[in-house]
Amino acid sequence: MALAGADDGGTAVQKGDGPALYLTIGDDCQEDYGAELSAVGLQVHVSRYRELESLGRFVEVPKGVPISHLVLVKGFAIVNHVPPQAIVNLIAEKPKVRGLIGPSACATSTNHDELHAQAARPF
Repeated sequence: MALAGADDGGTAVQKGDGPALYLTIGDDCQEDYGAELSAVGLQVHVSRYRELESLGRFVEVPKGVPISHLVLVKGFAIVNHVPPQAIVNLIAEKPKVRGLIGPSACATSTNHDELHAQAARPF
């Protein structure tokens, strides 16, 4: 199913086993998040969208949650900046949650140590 706003022909279905990372077009503050995910062994496919709200609705992100970037992996939705190790743990533990919501890196800080210190919350 293709989504409105996709500029690379992407869909809301992840490709292969690796996570699909969705970024807003023109928002370069999250460019290195894919590298962080790759550093913990996750092979990332990156797609860019004009806006992520429609994709967020598609994967049932709670209303009112601002989305700076979104990762879909193994049936989970990861919203904003969730530490990569937390994603690895989520995949391994397979809890009964839809995903995790972290802080918006662009809105809070570009210091990833600070971001990683903030807990991600399940939804």
